[in-house]
Amino acid sequence: MDVRLIISASESLLLTFILKEGHIHEIKVEKRKARRIAGSVFKGMVRRIAKSLGGAFVDIGLEKEAYLPLKESQAPLKEGSEVIVQVKREPIEDKGAKLTQRVSIPGKYLVYLPTSSHIYVSSKIGDEETRKRLREFFEKSLRGDGVIVRTCARWLDEDVLIQELDFLRKKWESIKESAKTIKTGLVYEEIPLHLQAIRDHWFEIG
Repeated sequence: MDVRLIISASESLLLTFILKEGHIHEIKVEKRKARRIAGSVFKGMVRRIAKSLGGAFVDIGLEKEAYLPLKESQAPLKEGSEVIVQVKREPIEDKGAKLTQRVSIPGKYLVYLPTSSHIYVSSKIGDEETRKRLREFFEKSLRGDGVIVRTCARWLDEDVLIQELDFLRKKWESIKESAKTIKTGLVYEEIPLHLQAIRDHWFEIG
């Protein structure tokens, strides 16, 4: 498939067009001076449990408390609990950010899932032998953690995949160490949308 990225910049906006077979597949819009936090990881403190809403309100060091659905938590929560959380949705008007404790750390070939034990292979890898090979390889390589195997991984040697897995594991360890040094706040910042597009589609670009 022919895939192209076009990045257009103005004084206030950065637009990333993802084209597939000559047609616009997706448009990513960034305000150049606005702070975007979706995908970033924060150290937070649970301020209150809202059982009627099925969630908890968490101070992550921003102006508004963020919301963590109980179904997105890894363990029972109580007021005062310290948590490492990832932003799933940006703050909207009077609502704070939406959070998850199911952290995912994207790389070029894998998405690392430090709080999961699942192995997901891209649905775009249609060959069953390749899917089986990748799944069996990661079943041997993982230590109670999980991964999403990106489409481009089907062409790569196992040592390249292990190298990236180790890199992403070290990044997660660094996040946890950073979280020990602060009460609340940012511990890992996701890259901007236009760089995410390059990271996620580099192997498709013709």
